[in-house]
Amino acid sequence: MKLETKHNLWGLTTIVGVFALAIPAIETGNKLLLAASLLWFLLLGTLQFRWFRCPNCGKLAFQTPKGLYVPSVGTRCRHCAASY
Repeated sequence: MKLETKHNLWGLTTIVGVFALAIPAIETGNKLLLAASLLWFLLLGTLQFRWFRCPNCGKLAFQTPKGLYVPSVGTRCRHCAASY
């Protein structure tokens, strides 16, 4: 699977998590649902550092060589210029 496709699926699951877990948890005040949404976002936030690495050099695909984080992964690595 292409890295850009993985990144799009990750963004989609984040949006689904917001609408399915976070918004109902805030509106109803359900603490269990709020804890589930927090766990959801912590899990996805942690896994993005493992999933979105360049297969060639192993560096983060959404981090520039100067250390800035960008919202898209693009089609080529910003570090080694290899295509995903």
